Amino acid sequence: MRSLMLVLLCGLCGCPAAPPVGAKLEVAPLCTAGGDDFQPDVKAALDRFIASADPASKPVAVFDWDNTVIKNDVGAATVYHMVREGLVKRPARWEDFGDLTNRARAQLAAACAGDGALLPSRENRACAVALAGLYRDGALPGNKAPFRPFNHRAYRPTTSWQVQLQAGYTPDEIRGFARQTIARLCASPVGAAGDVAGLKVEGYLRLHRAMKQLVQQLRQRGFDVWVVSASPQYVVEAFAREVGVPRDRVIGIRSVLDDAGRITHALQGCGEVQDGDNRLLTYVEGKRCWIKKVIGRPAAFVAGDATTDISMLRDATGLRLVFDRGYPELMCRALHGKGAGWLINPMLYEKQPPRKGLYPCSSAACADRQGVPVPCLGDDGQPLADIN
Repeated sequence: MRSLMLVLLCGLCGCPAAPPVGAKLEVAPLCTAGGDDFQPDVKAALDRFIASADPASKPVAVFDWDNTVIKNDVGAATVYHMVREGLVKRPARWEDFGDLTNRARAQLAAACAGDGALLPSRENRACAVALAGLYRDGALPGNKAPFRPFNHRAYRPTTSWQVQLQAGYTPDEIRGFARQTIARLCASPVGAAGDVAGLKVEGYLRLHRAMKQLVQQLRQRGFDVWVVSASPQYVVEAFAREVGVPRDRVIGIRSVLDDAGRITHALQGCGEVQDGDNRLLTYVEGKRCWIKKVIGRPAAFVAGDATTDISMLRDATGLRLVFDRGYPELMCRALHGKGAGWLINPMLYEKQPPRKGLYPCSSAACADRQGVPVPCLGDDGQPLADIN
């Protein structure tokens, strides 16, 4: 029965090959089933805000994707799919993985030794653990610091690792891998765990029905709706069409393509960061930069769930919707702004347990560019009070 379900889902999703440009992607109906609605006060505030908007001004609405519009992370899931199935291409030079230290590159080369065009992660457990562990844990066996220093307010090498593993493929090929991943994890029950070479990972995906309806409600009112995600561009494109967001309204991690149209290890830059510098992602301040670069005007509405969304949430000119996952920096901002343009809703699946104690806003809830805990400062430059 399970095999038949997967066959049917792949038929819906077109798993074996990428769809033609402009074709509508159909995600398995199971993906949009279940989940809670918004809390009544949140729903009422959203309805009032949307009704008061001026459609003629074409206001901008921006959504984070993973754990905001969907439950779990489609970028992570696609990484694990590629590792599990042995789909990662061998780099021409191990130095192409520029975020890794020399020691980490040597470890990875040893774990994935061979001369095949693909890294042997399907049959070689050490290779799979290295590739998946670099993403899941930011570590290698016996090496907890495999990445070079980075700006924690604009970049995260574990996040960049998602697109590093796509190098050598075309965008359509990556969309195809993403569709295979979506089909398989939409068939898994809520709460299911996955496995990659013994590493436990998230094992299901769901599209929040309430969020799909919210996107449609905004579009009907004349909003210009975008998705801005720290997952790879082509992976998010493969899912975002299900809520009516086309490819040209998705901003994910964008790679530089080579002359043959294949993904490289170089990332597209933004602002003062040039293509190939690999110092900025659609992550915290990087989301702000990419919104300015591509959309060109601030969003009236922003929805997010994590610290990576904090800059674009603070930039919203109208309303901010936050899903409570217990992230201290985000919750300090949201709780202090509640009733003044910030809405807080529990997760629509697998809610966070009630927090015990106050968020340490005045001392250590935020982080600086080195990742050091620091006080969260208000608009007046003073530390925010601890809050729950």
